[in-house]
Formats: sequence, structure tokens, C-alpha cells
Amino acid sequence: MTREAASPRRAVVVLGFHRSGTSMVTRMLNLLGVDLGDESELLPPQERDNARGYWEPRWMIEFNEQLLEQLGSSTFEQFTPEPGWERSEQLDPLRERARALLDEHLSRMPLWGWKDPRTSLTLPFWRTVVDGPMSFVICMRSPADAVTSALERSVAGLDRWSYAERWLDYTAGALANTAPDERMLVFYEDALRDPAAETLRLAAFLGRDAPAAEQLEEIVASVDPELRHHQTSALDVAVDEGLPVETRTLYLLLRARRDLEAANGAGPAAARTAQALERIGAAQSPLHLTTLAAAAERISAEEQAARLTTRIDELEREHEQLRTQLTSEIATRDAALGELRGELAAHEEARSRDRGELAARDEMIVERDRLIAERDAQIATYRDSHSWRLTRPLRLLAERTRQRTR
Repeated sequence: MTREAASPRRAVVVLGFHRSGTSMVTRMLNLLGVDLGDESELLPPQERDNARGYWEPRWMIEFNEQLLEQLGSSTFEQFTPEPGWERSEQLDPLRERARALLDEHLSRMPLWGWKDPRTSLTLPFWRTVVDGPMSFVICMRSPADAVTSALERSVAGLDRWSYAERWLDYTAGALANTAPDERMLVFYEDALRDPAAETLRLAAFLGRDAPAAEQLEEIVASVDPELRHHQTSALDVAVDEGLPVETRTLYLLLRARRDLEAANGAGPAAARTAQALERIGAAQSPLHLTTLAAAAERISAEEQAARLTTRIDELEREHEQLRTQLTSEIATRDAALGELRGELAAHEEARSRDRGELAARDEMIVERDRLIAERDAQIATYRDSHSWRLTRPLRLLAERTRQRTR
């Protein structure tokens, strides 16, 4: 009986930070017999990024992103949920949908699995969903190289330090979330240098016989060393002050663990030393999270102060704009008021002239009335005189003569 026949049905999950060889290792596992579901459901290859394919299901990416969002985080944000978060009743609807997705897309073959780097963070949730044993392959790559690759692709628009902190989140999370289960660390650099040896390690980890020559050749051909554009040594990482010390420490410990295992085999002494190194590495996780929490509080206060300063500047600009606008409006209104006052003064002057002319006319009327009265008095006096009465017949004769001559 082969080891394949004796192996129980199980899931194999590939973990690790983005740009750390997870796609390459997942394809190697796929060629060794790990079912990844319908290939049409996987992310398509991209010439600029992963020309040989991501081997990553779109539905898993979308689900993990939704899960992180519900937990108040995202793919490249700090992820520090409360202990036991994965069993929260608030996640029950997502849990039911996750089971349905696995039933629909995976878990039908004896050996099945998936790859999505975000699972390094969300794995505790998936443990509550998957029935049966799970094994884990953790992909490792120099943080300097992984971060440089992420920066070149502008994966999330972060700076180098922030990407290095996320590398630590993912790697420490993968270690913490897989303990004490069966797991295997695969270094990107090792797989590129000797893909045949790493293929045999993966086959042994899966409990499979060593692949035949033709199958091994196909798997080795799936690894393209030309895809690597950055290569830094462990010493380069150790002295790189552009990376957080926790990031450098964890990588160097895990690198030392793998080198020790490769040099001394899997004997008891080497295994104990390797386990001790791994425990030290895993211990970086809570220390890192505590450091990040303090940094986050400091950054939050600084960001709040910056936001307040920005708001004050905005209000001052608005105040200056309003002051300028009001000054302009006041000047315009003062000019209009001056014009109105000028018009009013001219109107009052015209009215004053009109009143003077009216008073003069009134005086003339009074004088005229006085003269008329004097004349009427004189006429009355004359008519009442003796001569006026004596000459009356003559006046009547003269009037009739005038009428006859007409």
C-alpha cells in the first residue's frame, strides 16, 4: 500500500506574506496532487506580476477581505482582534456562507486546499469552518525582497517600513495560528535554488511518494528563477535599519532554523533546537503587537493633532476669505451709501431752492393782492366821486356811438 492510500482526507493551506513565493509553492503542491478547485475560478495570470498564475481563488480573496472588513481591518492594516474573536456569534452568518463556499468549490477530493495570503490572519476563523485535519505550508522570503517587490507593484501604497510591519503581522500570525499543527516552512530562495529538493520535501510533507522523474521534471519546470528580481542575504537583512528589528529578528531566527534542519537532518537534537528557535520567533508576535499598539496610539494622537491643525488652518483661511469678502462688500455698500447721501443732499438742496422760489412767489402774490386791493379802493373812491356821476351821461352816449359805428 502506498502512503497516498494510507493518508486521510485533509486540507492543505498555503500561508505567508504577499510576494513571498506563495503562488509558486501552491502550484508545486497542485502538481503534487492538491486539488485547488476549478481553474476558471482562480485569478488569471498577469504578465507584469505573476506570469505563471496566482493559483488563488477569487471567491476566497473576496471572502477574506469581507471578513477583515467586518473585523475593522483590511489586507494591509494592522490586525489585532480580541482573543476568541473567531467564535463570535456575530460571525455566524459568515461562517455559514464559508461552509457553503467550501462545499461548492473545494473539499471534494481526498487532498484539497487553497492559497490566499490573507488566511495568515483569518486562519482561526477557517478552523471553525473546516471539518477534518488541516496541514499548513508557510512560505517565507527575505522581508527586504518581499517588501521591495510590494513597493514596486504599489500593492497598497504603503512605505517600506509599513510593508515590513505587515510582513511581520502575516508571518507571526501564520506561526501563531498554525501551532501546534503539522506545518512546513518553505523559503522562496531555497525553492528557486533547488526546486527538486523542495519538491521532495513537499511530497514527504503531504505523505506522498517521491514523484516520478517525469512528474518531478514538470514541477521543477514550473519554477522560474527569472521571476526573482531581488536577492538579499541574511546578513543584508540583519543590518538593514530600514526594517523593524522585530521583522529582522523573526526572519533570521526562522532562516537559522531551516539552515540547522538542512545541515543536521531531522534528528532529535536538531528538532529540539529548531523548535526552540521557532518558539522564540513566535514570541515576537505579542511583543510586536504590543509595540504596534503603542505606536498606533501615538500615531493616532499625532494624526488627530495633524487633523486639528489642518482644520484650524482651514478655518483661518475661511475666516480670512470671509473677512476679505465682508470688507469688499462693506466698501461697496459704503460707496453706494455715499452716492445715496450725495443724491439726498442734492435733492435737499433742490428742495431748498424750490422752497425759496415758492416763498418769493408767495410774497409776490401778497404784494399783487395788496396792489389790487389798493387799486380797487381807488376805483371805488373815484366812482363814488361827484365828477364821475356828472360825466355818466356823456360816457353812455360815447358807448352808443361806438356801437353804431361798428
